[in-house]
Amino acid sequence: MNRSYRNKQDRMRFTKERRKNRLFGIYSYLEQIPIFSGFLYKARRIQEWYTPGEEEQIRNRTIKYLRTECIYEILFLLLACFVWNATLERIIMIGIGIYLVHAIYQFIYIRKRYYQLLVELEQYLVVVRNEYQNCGMVEEALQESLWDSNHAIGSHIRQLYEALEWEEQEELQQYKENVSISYLLTFFILCKSCMTYGDTYVSGGSSFLKNIGHMKDEIHNELLYRKRLAHRFSGVLFVTVFPVFFLDFIRNWSVWNLPELIRYYDGSYGILMKCLICFVTVMVLEINRYLLEPKILVKGFHPCLEAISKRKSIQHFLLHVIHKRENVWEAIHRKLQIVSSSYNVVTFLLLKMLCGLSAWLAMVWLSVTLIVRENLLEYTIQPITLLQDEITLRGSDIQCIPLVLGCIIVPILVYWIPNLLLTIKAGCKNRDLEEETMSLQAILIMLTPIPKMTIEIMLEWLCYGSNLFQQALLDCSEQYVQDQEKALEELYETMTYIPFRQLIKNLEVSDRIGIYQAFEELPADYAYTIEKRKQDNEINTDDRGAVGQFVSFFPLGMVIGGYLIIPFVLESITQFLSYVSQMQSIT
Repeated sequence: MNRSYRNKQDRMRFTKERRKNRLFGIYSYLEQIPIFSGFLYKARRIQEWYTPGEEEQIRNRTIKYLRTECIYEILFLLLACFVWNATLERIIMIGIGIYLVHAIYQFIYIRKRYYQLLVELEQYLVVVRNEYQNCGMVEEALQESLWDSNHAIGSHIRQLYEALEWEEQEELQQYKENVSISYLLTFFILCKSCMTYGDTYVSGGSSFLKNIGHMKDEIHNELLYRKRLAHRFSGVLFVTVFPVFFLDFIRNWSVWNLPELIRYYDGSYGILMKCLICFVTVMVLEINRYLLEPKILVKGFHPCLEAISKRKSIQHFLLHVIHKRENVWEAIHRKLQIVSSSYNVVTFLLLKMLCGLSAWLAMVWLSVTLIVRENLLEYTIQPITLLQDEITLRGSDIQCIPLVLGCIIVPILVYWIPNLLLTIKAGCKNRDLEEETMSLQAILIMLTPIPKMTIEIMLEWLCYGSNLFQQALLDCSEQYVQDQEKALEELYETMTYIPFRQLIKNLEVSDRIGIYQAFEELPADYAYTIEKRKQDNEINTDDRGAVGQFVSFFPLGMVIGGYLIIPFVLESITQFLSYVSQMQSIT
């Protein structure tokens, strides 16, 4: 009995290993193909971002993630094949739908994992605070608290513990670029400064412990904000996407009740409404996705754009376009840095051009389809073979001028859509600016009580702990060696965010009254900012939820009003006018 059980277990283990090796072989093969390399890199990068570790573990988690995503995409494909007819336009809609399933699954997965990391980090900070109170040493507190940490946050803390021993700037910068949560970077700076300069005690309390307590309050507020926001957006995805699946049912039901409606649903009006409904659905999904998560948690990789932009002729053309309007592209470069985008200026310009070209091709295809569709409607009773001279443009059904204008105007509008989205994202970064300013305040609270602390050292730590203000702080740090007052004055004048300007003003004053005296009110300001942020989160959640719920009903309204009601109304008016004309002719 035991022998047969062990044999069964061995066979199951062997089958599992064979399946794993087969999946790994498929994964390794697809990784060599340029079209799939960027997609697989992003999937792998997500797993490295969530739980950094050994190569084999990351590979297995990546394969599991891709397998789950493929299951959802296959389920969508089966559902689409069941509710939609097999035509060219439906195939295009299925392709767009599969991409949306990929994007939505990836977005939900990253957002859930980020929330889980925040929960585990909050729990870990409680443990490390208790351990530090017992031993009084950062290294020992980190080691002891690792035993009680979960697997995900434990892998990040191990990486942080190794980085605490580094001294080279390149290694420290590499750790900063790979860190998953901004709170981990702040925690790393607090640990590093405490190990380097020692802990300080202000008003009878440890600065290190106070900062950990404040950080725990920040994380708790962020968790409440995300939980409340997810509750406000519950059901929004279903309301946005579900109406698209009823287009064919509405068409079949309408034609069954009133056969004359076939000239609307199978004509130019029907295909234009379908394209418009699909476009609005995609845009509403993007708006809701941005309202839920405006920050880029995991940066992407664009191998196709990189490969195309590196071709000599294309690269020369793109650089020529950029140099012709250098001031404009410098502003775009700053916006890309503000939003932490994975695009550079060259790939961003190439993306805009490809969007415009794709829109032009889509409009040409749509125009030809409308012409052919209107001609085919004349022969709904018996099939015929269309000759070239039969595909003519009839002025009564389709106007030539709107199609030509559409082929010109729509690509231009689509070309500028990336600029519009970039401007919106750059204009909505106040929350990130506030979050980064709070992390800089925590760093200054740790550094200012240290005896013999200098402004130059503080600027170096602020530069390391910053992303949005990094370039300005780096320029100030380099200029500070030559002219101290001028460097801080220029930094103060170039910045527009008021709380950050207040920190720079305190740095200017510290030369005259001392560093600790200049930042004496900073802990109280920091505590006030945490409470203010908690109230702002409630208002922000209500505003975003109201906007998301409002725009989510646009596709449903277009399906009911534009695709269902308007054809009935137009056909009723047409028949009524024909009856009136017949009665007038009789009389």
